[in-house]
Amino acid sequence: MRVPISTRPFLLEDVNDNRFNFGSFVAFVCLAAYAVWASQLMFSWLFGIGVGMVGVPTPIGDVSVPKTAGMTPLIITPSGSLVLMPTLESTQTPYPTQTPYPTQTPVPALPTPTAAAGSIQGKLFSFYDPMIGRDKPAIAEVNCAEWNYQTQYCDSALRNGEPWENNYQIAAACPFELYYQNAAFEVLEPSWLVELFPNGFECKDTGELVTGEFIDFLIPWKNMPMPYDQTPWRMTIVVRRVR
Repeated sequence: MRVPISTRPFLLEDVNDNRFNFGSFVAFVCLAAYAVWASQLMFSWLFGIGVGMVGVPTPIGDVSVPKTAGMTPLIITPSGSLVLMPTLESTQTPYPTQTPYPTQTPVPALPTPTAAAGSIQGKLFSFYDPMIGRDKPAIAEVNCAEWNYQTQYCDSALRNGEPWENNYQIAAACPFELYYQNAAFEVLEPSWLVELFPNGFECKDTGELVTGEFIDFLIPWKNMPMPYDQTPWRMTIVVRRVR
């Protein structure tokens, strides 16, 4: 009696020499499957019935029968030929692209309405002198934002950055809308103000209290034609806008 030998324990040979032939078994199964498939194909060809690989009978010449995508059924043409239906590939429907929402365009702010160049306007008079603090310390900071008490000098500049020293009887502090428009005016009345500003004035400065119709003229206080305590504050003056 031979001792059974195998490198695959799950296929051990029978100890009574009735050995199991695995290769023969596989060949038999394949041969049987082929015989069944061949008989089915022969049957369908003889009797005019096409059998698809998905197991659904297909009428002769009919190629419109729906099938599973990727499968290839057999059909019989009216002439009796056996052909394969073209493989239908599934198409993937792409997701729609996302349309962005339209951006909202802000409505631009309307400009502040102002009188056009050439128009004659009435304004209210005021004036300031950055150096008045030397003679009138009580109002030094009213006329100069950065009054230096040690040097007795105004360290400020005009709103547009220019030195005030170069703008006496040329510039004035105006309401913000006129300052930002770089407005310029010609003085028409009173005559003493015309003499102080023979070439008109430009809005180069602003002031916290310079609002509405006020114009705060840059004038050395000693050049005023009247004493300081007789200054005609809020007096109506007439000007013509030139820019």
